[in-house]
Amino acid sequence: MSASRCWHTETVLENGKVLITGGQDQTVNYLNTAELFDPSERKWKRIPNMRYKRIWHTATLLKNGKVLIVGGDNDTFSTTNGCEIYDPVKNSWSVTGSMNHTRSQHTAVLLNNGKVLAIGGSPVTENFNNCELYDPLTEKWTLTASMNYPRIYQASVVLKNGKVLVAGGWQPGYGDHKTTELYDPSTRIWTLTGNVTHERDESTISLLEDGKVLVAGADKGSLHSSSSAEVYDPLTGNWTAVDNMNYSRAGHTQNTLKNGKVLVTGGYGNGYDFYSSAELYTPQKVH
Repeated sequence: MSASRCWHTETVLENGKVLITGGQDQTVNYLNTAELFDPSERKWKRIPNMRYKRIWHTATLLKNGKVLIVGGDNDTFSTTNGCEIYDPVKNSWSVTGSMNHTRSQHTAVLLNNGKVLAIGGSPVTENFNNCELYDPLTEKWTLTASMNYPRIYQASVVLKNGKVLVAGGWQPGYGDHKTTELYDPSTRIWTLTGNVTHERDESTISLLEDGKVLVAGADKGSLHSSSSAEVYDPLTGNWTAVDNMNYSRAGHTQNTLKNGKVLVTGGYGNGYDFYSSAELYTPQKVH
């Protein structure tokens, strides 16, 4: 890439290119730069900068092919409620509606109805369990039901039934969570579901082909991370431990591939050693 980055976002566009936005470089500069990776040419290309510098933001691919950038921390070391949109056709950025609350280290998911749900995040002084919805048609945010627990660094994914699963996270004054909960877009209500087997924050999450969910790794505090992994079954609401990863990881990435396997890359281990390693998880086949 044109710059070293951490705490940035990556989004696969409809044309197959990968959009990278923001983050922090090795000299602790906050970035508003963005670039595209073209898999066919195996090359990176700089594109116009975002309007604002951001780390710990989210990037969500909308149904119209545009990308919504939400929140994060800016170069004044404050959390923002500002949002902007990247248009791949015009190769340009535009400002869109601001959230009702500033948030960073949150999660955001695209619902089946085309709206985006922004979940939790910091600043932790606001006891952050609130959530809000973005409507691409009106470019406005509206508050929805709050989670049962405040969370940052949680993991979130949309299930095949359209509900949103949120697992783990960190709560000020409490620590890491074992709790998980479900958001139903039709009722806009959060309900608790089965606890994970280990407290988790900075874990990764992905939907498997059979509709189950894999969560892997965690930050364990005191310069330690976890190699544990587990699978959630939406039919029972229960979590089951699976084989550990080969390395303990936190702050890594996780993606389900077209062949059904899950690719885990990078992250940091004990002592915050940064990894270049990658590994594959093969889901257990149930007959």
